[in-house]
Amino acid sequence: MRRFAPIVCCLCLALFAGPASAQDRAAAGLEQASLIEEAFVALAAKVAPGVVTLRVEGSQTGSSTGPRGPGSLRDHRPDLHPFKGMGSGVVVDELGTIYTNAHVVSGADTIEVLFGDGRRAKADVIGFDRGSDVAVLRLLDPPDDLTPLPLGDSDAVRVGQFAVAIG
Repeated sequence: MRRFAPIVCCLCLALFAGPASAQDRAAAGLEQASLIEEAFVALAAKVAPGVVTLRVEGSQTGSSTGPRGPGSLRDHRPDLHPFKGMGSGVVVDELGTIYTNAHVVSGADTIEVLFGDGRRAKADVIGFDRGSDVAVLRLLDPPDDLTPLPLGDSDAVRVGQFAVAIG
């Protein structure tokens, strides 16, 4: 029986020195989650000056008639219904170009842009693509201190990477 004693002792050591307890693993997981959360909070704070809120007013039929800018000619049809909506966008250059979703500005007569610091400005729709649900706006009187956000490289995106929606 003495010949097996070292093997039994090694097995006991392996069992007791094995993976951390479930409580230790849970604590380590919570710590990692907190680090990831803090990274997201820091990212949101960094990009916040370039993210805007859009207040939209217009009229449309039961189905979307497409984006329209302020001052658009409207035929006063009885099937047009007024609406108000909100969305978000991102400032992409110093000229006051904003990217948003086409459905946000679809049918818009007026678009008011609200900045995080409380300032407001008007914008007009420059173009849109319903298929990709993308719209391009331009501020009518852009502030001098806009904070454009850089666009990413879609060719560098990998399956499984985190994506963050802010706005």
